[in-house]
Amino acid sequence: MKFGRKWMAWALCAGLVLGCAGCQEDPEGSIVKHKDMDKLISQAAGSQAGRQDVVDLQADVAENYESYQAELADESLEVQISVDAQVQVPDVDKLSIYRVQQKKIDQELVDKVVAEFMPGETLYDGGVLSARTRREVEADIEYFRQDLARMEADMRESGEYTEEAIEDQIQAYQFDMEHLQEEYENAPDTIEWSAWLGDSQIKPLEDPTYMEEGVHAVTDGSDGLYKALYVQNSSGYSNKLVYGCNPAGCTNNGGLYVAKTYFRGYQNPYMVSTEKTVDTYWQEKGLEGHVLNDFNVDDNTTFEPAPGWTCDLTQEEAQAQAEALLEKLGFEDFSLGDGALCSETLSLVNPEARGEKESLPFATYYILQYYRDIDGVLLTQSSGVKYQDGWTDEGVFRKELWPGECIEFRINDSGIVGFSVLAPVEVTETVVEGAALMPFDEVKGTFESMAAMVRAREYEQVAGEVDKVQLSYSRISEKDSFDTGLIVPVWSFEGKEDYYMNERLDGSWAGPLMAINAVDGSVIDAELGY
Repeated sequence: MKFGRKWMAWALCAGLVLGCAGCQEDPEGSIVKHKDMDKLISQAAGSQAGRQDVVDLQADVAENYESYQAELADESLEVQISVDAQVQVPDVDKLSIYRVQQKKIDQELVDKVVAEFMPGETLYDGGVLSARTRREVEADIEYFRQDLARMEADMRESGEYTEEAIEDQIQAYQFDMEHLQEEYENAPDTIEWSAWLGDSQIKPLEDPTYMEEGVHAVTDGSDGLYKALYVQNSSGYSNKLVYGCNPAGCTNNGGLYVAKTYFRGYQNPYMVSTEKTVDTYWQEKGLEGHVLNDFNVDDNTTFEPAPGWTCDLTQEEAQAQAEALLEKLGFEDFSLGDGALCSETLSLVNPEARGEKESLPFATYYILQYYRDIDGVLLTQSSGVKYQDGWTDEGVFRKELWPGECIEFRINDSGIVGFSVLAPVEVTETVVEGAALMPFDEVKGTFESMAAMVRAREYEQVAGEVDKVQLSYSRISEKDSFDTGLIVPVWSFEGKEDYYMNERLDGSWAGPLMAINAVDGSVIDAELGY
């Protein structure tokens, strides 16, 4: 049995972009249109009537919003949202606005990570994970031959296609098969790792289409533990460092995209042929905690734990290990934002293990996400990401992804088995110290008037629940600059959604359902980033 990865762009849009792919346009064009950053800064620094500092806001919320309850529905948009939430305001004496810019991963950090996790080990170029043996290529060629025969027979049997159309399809298949045949003739019988010696030095890439420089170093698992280090500095797709290891085989921890929200993120309903819920499916399969899965699975899919790995430690013990490493590496301004016990299915890509296993291996560990702590307030990035990958209306191709900064750990009884520095930033300026904020009553009014329109999806019905309303920091992007932005106070209305098509569950997603700028009350577009 071979398992194929789902299309990564869907995981990206669903897990990182607040699920807004189906959002309706604002008919007034005033709340989600391009923002005037100069006006925003002026409002934050002003003292106009009706504005509050954070201390006044704390008192107002404590007196009037011990809990926030509402029922929102729009029959025409087929959206229902139930609100039963605590309203959380940070216990600080001011909230400010800061300017930030993206920060590259430097060699000093890479050297420290290698010394911590891969000391003295022989490193190989990660390209070895993409190398294929003749047997693997031959299997693809045979699959194409069989698929071509089926396709041709079906087209002829239907009687709906001309001979020219059939021939065009045959030629397309033959074109692919010719490339596979060329690969087969040049492929080795076995992969010789010694031909792929590498190191951990950041280098410019020959093809900078997606990133300008990086590292992909792996070990051969000769000690029973496969390790990999991936570094990416990309002007279009942000910067990251990802280290991971596991005893089941090499995993692909590279790729273009940066982070998922694991604890309140998208879940496909179950991709099984029964009426089971997502949680029931995984419980019956023996996976614990939150389950991260990038594979198509069905009722017959079986799972096996990564050999030798257990997770009996407590989350507090895991946090102690994470915070000791943060201090050692010099990340002193970070605090825990999210943490949970998770099981994760592992994508094996090393030549010896790839495609050979009948069961999917999985690992269980604590995943801990740490965010920048600015005077006691976390930079949670609840406003979404700046994301665009395609052609603009002006005919310009743009590739932009700037997710939220996060340092992430995977920790089990074997210690830290995964460590990532994702989309790091540096604060360059305090723009407004002690920002003037809108009263929560006005923010709440915007949410109630816009929620159905923002959450509506084409062809699907939406049932949402909001269980937390939180004021924290989030980065918004500046319209004409991709690599700079402003950290501003943002209200996030968080919870979960179920999507239905013809009364059947079609998908689920959890996280911020809407983000509202606490300074000017505007709804933040999760893809534009402002």
